[in-house]
Amino acid sequence: GPTAGKHVKNRIDKNLVSLLNPQSFEAEQFKILRTNLLFPVSGKSPRTILITSAVPNEGKSFVAANLAVSVARHVNWNVLLVDCDLRRPSV
Repeated sequence: GPTAGKHVKNRIDKNLVSLLNPQSFEAEQFKILRTNLLFPVSGKSPRTILITSAVPNEGKSFVAANLAVSVARHVNWNVLLVDCDLRRPSV
């Protein structure tokens, strides 16, 4: 049978602060970002969020992964995180 789920717990990256330490300062910042993105003053929540930058190593994967965890844990929405970096995927 499928075993992928059994290995996930062993591979949790220490940079997933929203998951590993939800009361930390960093996790709180992702909660603020989540709230600002998903509940804008205009009242219309986005269906898709894209995290990108012009240069490598700016923290795109860190932000995307932690934001995904924050949304999934606190808003109870389905979340799909896709790493589109075909040369150096990191998610």
